[in-house]
Amino acid sequence: MRNTKILFISILILLVSFCNRNSEKAKQYNNAIALEMKFLADLEKEIALKDGPELDAVIDRFKKAVPDSKVKIEKLGNFEGDDSLLNSALAVCNFYQEVIDGKWSSKGQEAIQNRDEELDKDLQKKQLEFASKFNFKIGQ
Repeated sequence: MRNTKILFISILILLVSFCNRNSEKAKQYNNAIALEMKFLADLEKEIALKDGPELDAVIDRFKKAVPDSKVKIEKLGNFEGDDSLLNSALAVCNFYQEVIDGKWSSKGQEAIQNRDEELDKDLQKKQLEFASKFNFKIGQ
């Protein structure tokens, strides 16, 4: 009986250790994606605040940053078969690239803003679901 308790406790300790390590890896994965998304969002905000030559410089940085961020996110791949967060982040990058390429120019600023907000909400939702699934809290 004593050996059974020791075995049970050992298995429990191993499981807790594995879950904590897995949660930490999931958190790092989330943070890597969030870092790229924040970088792009900051550039997007900067575009709204600039004009003239400063605006042109920020737009150029944004045009270079979008494909770079997309490549970095693609390199992360899915996390343990879960690609929901990856796909949501890539959808944002793809949308930004479409805007850069002029595919949204005929739809107007309001349509662009609405789509941007829709994709942002989806990304936030996917982050929360991912954090819940892999047992960690966003921002900690």
